[in-house]
Amino acid sequence: MKIRNGFVSNSSSSSFVCNICGETESGWDLSLSEADMMMCEHGHVFCKRHHLDSKITNKILQKWEFVKGFIQENSDDILKALEGVTSEEVILQTLEDYDYDLDDLYDEITEHQLPESCCPVCQLKYISDDTLLHFTLHKYNISRETLETEMRTKFPNLQDFFAAIK
Repeated sequence: MKIRNGFVSNSSSSSFVCNICGETESGWDLSLSEADMMMCEHGHVFCKRHHLDSKITNKILQKWEFVKGFIQENSDDILKALEGVTSEEVILQTLEDYDYDLDDLYDEITEHQLPESCCPVCQLKYISDDTLLHFTLHKYNISRETLETEMRTKFPNLQDFFAAIK
């Protein structure tokens, strides 16, 4: 959890939309893990409940647990190592350069490096309407413009279209 005191000028809002169910999470300085979402290596964002279990995901999560445990167990030693640094400017610059907490580290280890084998979009477990449209146009070798013209010719409005396809 991030704890910030005083005025923070680099705060920004973040918003994430699940590519599968459309759930939206937003907030100030919100990370993927705080939104309970994940991202695959190709940029697909999805709720954690949609991710595909795999040996790779388990290995990544094991690495995260190891790193988190190491940091927690050795926090005193890490702080002692900084005691030898006498320049306040160096310490402040180092803290600014590495201004992330365990949630950000978790994001780097999991969400931003999640392989396509764990992604329901990449594995075609979920197929978006846009992907279906591309497939259909390719399969029947027609352009989007041709399909639009045909729809406009057959149906004067959207309500007539939906009534006809029921």
